[in-house]
Amino acid sequence: MKYFLFAITFLFIANRGVIYAFVEGLFNKKVKRRTHDITDKRILTLIQKKTGLTLSKILLFDTDKVWGMMAGFPPKPYMIITTDALKRFDKDEMEWIYLHEAGHYVLWHNLKMALLQIFFLIPSFVILSRVSNFSSGLFFAILLSISFSVVYFQLARLFEYEASNFALKRISNPEGIITLAEKAKKWWRQRGVAEKSLFHKLFNTWIYDIYVNLAKNAQEEIHRRSGKSSTTSAGIL
Repeated sequence: MKYFLFAITFLFIANRGVIYAFVEGLFNKKVKRRTHDITDKRILTLIQKKTGLTLSKILLFDTDKVWGMMAGFPPKPYMIITTDALKRFDKDEMEWIYLHEAGHYVLWHNLKMALLQIFFLIPSFVILSRVSNFSSGLFFAILLSISFSVVYFQLARLFEYEASNFALKRISNPEGIITLAEKAKKWWRQRGVAEKSLFHKLFNTWIYDIYVNLAKNAQEEIHRRSGKSSTTSAGIL
């Protein structure tokens, strides 16, 4: 019982974002699951040329929330974008989202996150095997699931930074990242998400600080490209 309790609690906390999206799609009457997917060849070709990822379409999830998701494993990748993201962001901003999500797939983040979750099961089961008392076993199962979830989110967040950097190096116009970050920060504040909330930082892979980091890195990328362009021009002259 204690092993099952740990596994189900830990896996639920670690994957609650995906679980929530799935449940919302099934039971929320306000969500229109049947919507037009993105089949624009210009967008799909852009993703393929810049990342090597070939998609036949991008699935659209009709909701008033902004998020993207990369699902599936080779050879069947699925990119999912919400309709609200399309409404809020312009062409350059959406390019970063496409490249960021593609980066998760190209960099094998889904597989790495799955293996990371499995990795946390092993030491937990070893620790729980040393607890013989039934009540204590249940207590430690809950305690370990929460504790390891916190550690998991901190490690999984590294994948978000890696995918963001992957997109940054390939985006056509880094200015789009800066405007996206500003829009996203404003949207978060309107939703009442406390950017300095300790709970949010402990139990989420995507946090407010990432937007701050995005804008800073995009500005540096703009300067880098500008400097590279100036050097090239000087060399030609």
